[in-house]
Amino acid sequence: MTQPDYYAFLGVARDASAEQINKAFRERALVLHPDKNKTDPDAAKKFKYLTQAYQVLTDPPRRTKYDATLPPPPTEPQVITGPAPLWQAAEKLFLEQSARYTPAVDAMRVSHPLTIENDNLLIVGIDPVRSSLTGYLDTGVTHNHVRKILTELYGRPLDFRIIKGTTLEEWETLKNAEERLRSRRAGGRSAITTPPAGDTSGGGNDSALWDELMESLSRQWSAVETRGLPQARARYIVEQLPSLARTEDQARAAGAADDTLQRNLARALERLASLSGMESAVVALEYLRYRARMLGGI
Repeated sequence: MTQPDYYAFLGVARDASAEQINKAFRERALVLHPDKNKTDPDAAKKFKYLTQAYQVLTDPPRRTKYDATLPPPPTEPQVITGPAPLWQAAEKLFLEQSARYTPAVDAMRVSHPLTIENDNLLIVGIDPVRSSLTGYLDTGVTHNHVRKILTELYGRPLDFRIIKGTTLEEWETLKNAEERLRSRRAGGRSAITTPPAGDTSGGGNDSALWDELMESLSRQWSAVETRGLPQARARYIVEQLPSLARTEDQARAAGAADDTLQRNLARALERLASLSGMESAVVALEYLRYRARMLGGI
């Protein structure tokens, strides 16, 4: 019967004190004693191994000799916290894990990591002249893949958002503009339709968000192989749902009026239906189901 090392079997660290080892042995002995495990055919072997582990680890010379036979303890994965090294490491892993070179890799390479907001959102800027590449990172599968890589590197959940602009000042301007829009919405006034001074959000309202989404939907559809197959069309729809949800959430956060938001969402759903050859009501139903799953519903 293969057993873990003595420390793991006792449930103590390798630098455990004699007192900690004694306590762990007493607790494990109560659980593993054969009299309490009569239906376990390995009960006697486990208890014998426990006794052997205790005898070795409580004898300093024998413990030192035993420790020399163990492999090095596993190291904790290195956590990267800085925006720039984090994005660079994610870019490298993304390329290594990709089956082939894609425009999404180009999008990552030309993007500028700016800051991490609220310890859970990496803000990445891209030069407006290269903004057409943004859509390659905003598709559902690719976005989720990059987010998973970032989370592994960061050591905790981390999403990312790409904005037009390459400096912290441009991000602060956009963030402040969005905050003003939210404040005006909360105050009962209609969302403004002209951009505040210095606003780089694409017009001061949510139209730029939806325009970029429309471009992304068309671009992703043109990249679909075997578009004549129903499963390929269905897969395309499923992969675009996260992008629709993010755009809706961003538009709502920017203070878009509900009726305007719903019209733009309907326009996007109809575009998705038209490209895939599906009924718009069917696509809308899939989207509502997706949103419900996000909220823990059906």
